[in-house]
Amino acid sequence: MADPTKEKSGDSSVDKLYEFFSKVFEQQQQLKLVPEAVKYALEPKPVKLVGPSNYISWARHAQLILSSHGYEELLSADESGTSTKQINDRVLVWLLGSMEPSIREQVETMTTVSKVWRALENQFSGKSNKMQATRIMQELTHLKQGSKSVTEYAGEIKRLYRE
Repeated sequence: MADPTKEKSGDSSVDKLYEFFSKVFEQQQQLKLVPEAVKYALEPKPVKLVGPSNYISWARHAQLILSSHGYEELLSADESGTSTKQINDRVLVWLLGSMEPSIREQVETMTTVSKVWRALENQFSGKSNKMQATRIMQELTHLKQGSKSVTEYAGEIKRLYRE
């Protein structure tokens, strides 16, 4: 006949061991999920696109974030792209959230990231915007160093050149 006290203490040890391994297994499962969860959380407070004045900065910031998560191909993907609708929609929500309402309203009916990206690029990049090019040329013509340091003055010229 088996000793009941040994049996109870043995059961208790097995239970403790079971709990321990259950916790370890659960933690291991959570660690496997973390990289995937992080991949989908793009950035809580992106640079807000307010118009042509900060388009270059906004676009560069967006490209870096999307590239760091492996989504940069969405910016130039065509309709037959390899990305899933879920990923496209996730990035689209993030992009729309990084714009001022007046700009967002102009592109929120577009269904792909690449369409939104091209529309904003056409509107704000200055590549096809003659009015913006004229404004920048005017600013460059009237730009004076004045009391600015050489670094500040050069920075202003570079900013206008990027626009």
